[in-house]
Amino acid sequence: MNYDNPNEVLDFIANIHTNVGFCDMSGYNPEHNFRFNHTGMELQMSQAFRGWKAISADHSTADQVIQGWKDVAQAAERAHKVFKTMMTGTPVDSYPLVRLIIKGTREGCGTVFDEHGVFYEDCGPDAFTYDGRKMSGCFVDREFGETGANSSMFKWFDILSGTAKERSAYNLNPAKIEKLRGIYTNDEDPGDLGDNPIDSMQRAFEAFTVPTIHLNVLARDNRRAEELNLQEHD
Repeated sequence: MNYDNPNEVLDFIANIHTNVGFCDMSGYNPEHNFRFNHTGMELQMSQAFRGWKAISADHSTADQVIQGWKDVAQAAERAHKVFKTMMTGTPVDSYPLVRLIIKGTREGCGTVFDEHGVFYEDCGPDAFTYDGRKMSGCFVDREFGETGANSSMFKWFDILSGTAKERSAYNLNPAKIEKLRGIYTNDEDPGDLGDNPIDSMQRAFEAFTVPTIHLNVLARDNRRAEELNLQEHD
């Protein structure tokens, strides 16, 4: 695929299909493109990981390390080119309505959710009535939101570029782990994760909106990047 040609990128995305239920839109539909654009972006990580393996290996030659950095850089560039096609065909006025559901961190999702939080059906004793239908389940208060821009892929690139170092994003020392545990149990406020609201929000994204296995990989690769002194810049 020629990543410099947006039409070829869109053709590729239109032919992505899965067996899960939410894939109910045909290719070239704007909603299909919006959903599976992320798949095309994440696909680039195979090349990025191949590059990182050469960069981080103890016995790589200078040429192998240089090629490794080229692979990482090209993967990031291609992911960005895929990303630029995401909104193709999507009406501008519909975008805020789509994004509102996944916006923000705790209590930052506007009026999309019930005042008690997110309701999960058939998994608890809480009662909820919607459009005349009575349901039982469980409310989860102060639910974290999500955003595709918070993909673990971008956080991984942040580590290699040194962007994550200033926030000590993935130095999971005992004090930070205890802080995260307190937020999970509602004994700590996620707004206190940083020195200002934006910093706190970013730290919350880094810690709480990626799968645990991803967080472990980010912490592991962050340690290796520090050992190799990759995050220092003149």
